[in-house]
Amino acid sequence: MGPQNLNILAFMSGSSLDGMDIGVISVSCVNGNYAYRIIQAETIPYNSFWAKALKTMPQVSSENLVKFDFDYARYCAETINDFCQKHNVSYDLISYHGHTIFHN
Repeated sequence: MGPQNLNILAFMSGSSLDGMDIGVISVSCVNGNYAYRIIQAETIPYNSFWAKALKTMPQVSSENLVKFDFDYARYCAETINDFCQKHNVSYDLISYHGHTIFHN
């Protein structure tokens, strides 16, 4: 099998609310040896609306939490698209664990 290369967009957001961490990492495998290279990475701060909304999510009803989940997913997708256009990068897959709302 010949060389393989994969561009992975990694996306992370946590309860610190400092912003969304986005990076595109190139992972390659040649003759069973793996290597990686960070193509582009950036922390994108939350605006005041999203910082406040994320902070209050643990206290909202389950109905509002579900609605918020869809709105937040749309916002994340838009942010990812903006990041890729800004840095002229593309990816083969996305690694995203979701936003941490509850710390149990």
